[in-house]
Amino acid sequence: MGTYILFTINHRVVISKKELLGERVSFEEMMEAVNEVFPLSAYELIEREHVYEFRAKESIFNADQFSKFLTNQYRLLSVDAKDQEAILQQLATLKTYEDIVQFADKKPYPNFQSHTSIMTVYHKPFKRFRVTFEGVIFFLAGKAFLECYDHLFAYLEALIKENNPCEIAKLTKVTLSL
Repeated sequence: MGTYILFTINHRVVISKKELLGERVSFEEMMEAVNEVFPLSAYELIEREHVYEFRAKESIFNADQFSKFLTNQYRLLSVDAKDQEAILQQLATLKTYEDIVQFADKKPYPNFQSHTSIMTVYHKPFKRFRVTFEGVIFFLAGKAFLECYDHLFAYLEALIKENNPCEIAKLTKVTLSL
């Protein structure tokens, strides 16, 4: 088992009501803390018996948005052209939120697969709670992909250069120290 870096599009966030109660975190405090990590304006809140579930809005998490986003990101990431074309062709056939999630659940490609993770979110110094979040990986690198770090570095460089208006940003280089 190794450690990987994952870039994901998160579509679902789940928080246990029992844990919030045990940690004495109010609904308002939970909302404030979660919003610092996940932009809640992009999610719909669904209150269930035992959990609060935030589900990405279908106006955002849809095949058209995914295709546009991935086309740009895969260009920056230098993703294998055959995989990129196959992923984008498959996305063009999908209609709903559930279709996208089901396709990603099949883990068809390293750079398009489902992932679930847990993190601790803090509110004020002594209040904390766990958040489970689910997403679709669009970039994966780590122990099994060490030979691919140059793609990660190229991506990070492209982000720095593309999102910075300063001319000096063009001089950016991301490397490992020896």
